[in-house]
Amino acid sequence: MNLLVALDSGSDGKELLTSARVLAHASGWPLRGLHVKLTAEAPDLKLPARLTTNTEVREAVGDPVEEILKAAAEDDVIAF
Repeated sequence: MNLLVALDSGSDGKELLTSARVLAHASGWPLRGLHVKLTAEAPDLKLPARLTTNTEVREAVGDPVEEILKAAAEDDVIAF
């Protein structure tokens, strides 16, 4: 199972990712981040390397709610 965390491009996204990494480590699950952009032209998520080590970060384009629900429905994902 992968622990899914939805990320935004602000400082809240970095704080949330830091907390999610602790939870994933405690549970023994890999962490998967998801950043949803409204348009393809929107900037990609920029995170410090220390936060992306051993963390898969995916980018998606579209409605954030729809993309998060789609990612949460994958067989290898658990979302909180």
